[in-house]
Order: sequence, then C-alpha cells, then structure tokens
Amino acid sequence: MKRLASLLLISLGASSAWAANLSINFPVSEDGRHQFFQELLVESLKAAGHNVSLNGVDIPRHKRSYLFLESGKIDLLWMLPSAERDARFTRINQPLTRGLIGTRILLIPPGEESRFASINSLEDFKRTGMVGGFGGGWVDIAIWKANGLPTYEHNGEWNDLFRLVASKMRGIDYFPRGANEIGREAAMHSNLIIEPRLMLTYPADFHYYIARNRRDLIDALNTALPQAMKNGVYDRLYKQHLEPIARSLNLSERRNIKLELPAS
Repeated sequence: MKRLASLLLISLGASSAWAANLSINFPVSEDGRHQFFQELLVESLKAAGHNVSLNGVDIPRHKRSYLFLESGKIDLLWMLPSAERDARFTRINQPLTRGLIGTRILLIPPGEESRFASINSLEDFKRTGMVGGFGGGWVDIAIWKANGLPTYEHNGEWNDLFRLVASKMRGIDYFPRGANEIGREAAMHSNLIIEPRLMLTYPADFHYYIARNRRDLIDALNTALPQAMKNGVYDRLYKQHLEPIARSLNLSERRNIKLELPAS
C-alpha cells in the first residue's frame, strides 16, 4: 500500500508539473482572421490542463511579422511550411485547416468571368497565359512556377494587390486566396468578385510556427494539439468557423485543378 501511495504521489506530481502556466503573445488582426487559430490554441491547451493567458498583439502582415516572431513580440504564427521557416522557427507538425488554405479560389475584377469559363484543366489554364498576383516571398509563387503558371510578385505592401487586380494594372489577372480567407476579403473589397467555378489545390496546410525560445509552449502544443484532434475540440471549432466557409463556396461543385508542389 505504501508503495502504491508513493507511486500515486509521483504520478500526481508529474501531472501537476506538466500543467504549465502559459502566457502567450498572440498575433491579432482587425478583420478577425485570427479567431479560429486563437480559439484552437487556447482550447487545445486548456483541455490538456494548462492555464493560458493571451496578450493580443497587432502585427503587420507577412514578411515583417517574421521579425515580430524572431524578436519575441509574438510567440507564434500560422503559416504554410517552407524550408526557410523550418530553419528559423519550430513547426508543430499538425495541419490546421483540413487543406482549406491549400484550396485556392480566385478574386477577379467584375465582368471577367468569361475568361475563366472554358478552363477545365491545368493545361487549359496555362494556355490562357493569365497572371496570378502574389506578395513578395510567398510560398505560392514557387508552386505556381513549378506548375508552369505565370506570376507577378509584389514586393510592396501585399494588400496593394486587391487594388492592382481590380484596376487591371501591371497585367495581373487574378489574386488566388485560400478558401478560408476569400469570403472575408471579397466582402471588404467590393471592386472584386469571387470567380464562380474553379479552385486550384495543392497538398499543403497551415501549421503553427513557434519562436524557438518558447520551449514550454512547443512542448505543450506538441501534446495538446494532437489530443484536440481526437477529443472533439478541433471538430467543434472547425464546424463553427471553417465548415460554413467551405459550404458557401460550393467547393464540392467546383472544377478542381490540382497543382504539384515543387521538388525539394
């Protein structure tokens, strides 16, 4: 009995030690695109027994956000995997959107739908010569080039691309956006519409990337996030935030043009 009591105390002590108090500097945006990733983070960690406090940090988009992560102003970001990102930060090896971010829908100027109406394959798309617009350094650029699709890389503020596509300047014909992003963005940019019948897909997804000095958060999420995929936390949040998006875009009825990832 004494041995059993000792083992129980050791077990309880280990569990208590593992239940961390985690203070997290979390990136937020005015348009609310962070909400799913924030709720998934917090509820996964809480379900695993951790105490979580969040400090919301307004950040610039894309390249400069890396500097926030490296400097410790924020503790994590959700991003598509790349060799550069894997070298600079620690990736939690759990996809986050069930491929929605790798399902690309096109924002186009109103009245341009007919240009896309006869596209049914990657070869059809390549023959049009139409150019997709991307922010500087985006992972998608290498994917588009690997599949023989023309690209325009904008090294200024990436939000300029909404205006550039709408004005038909610089020969940009469309702006491909993740299925989980495009509805919110189309509502914010009335000078663009969602192309109604195509989607371009590739086998990649967002992952949490964490600053290397946050070993406590890395260890906690490596355990908590896989658990959330099994205990109902992820399913509930996906149905609340992302499933309605997939339905509204009629993804099951769109022509799927599959893209290959670049050779590593």
